[in-house]
Amino acid sequence: MLEVPRSREGINSRLDRARRDDDPQHQGTGAGAPGLSVTYFGYGFFAARSFFFVKAMVDETRGRELADMAG
Repeated sequence: MLEVPRSREGINSRLDRARRDDDPQHQGTGAGAPGLSVTYFGYGFFAARSFFFVKAMVDETRGRELADMAG
């Protein structure tokens, strides 16, 4: 007969442990998804890059009326 676990944690903890054992990110090998620091570094890099791109490519509009602008 099928044995029913007494606590809810019983089956869930065994499943979680099995998933962790198969997941390379949890094995300590360094394989898997990049960490948050790499992700946020990428966000910062592209934000800085876009700042300089806009600074170089967008003309100054301060003190000019919309009708005076070329375009």
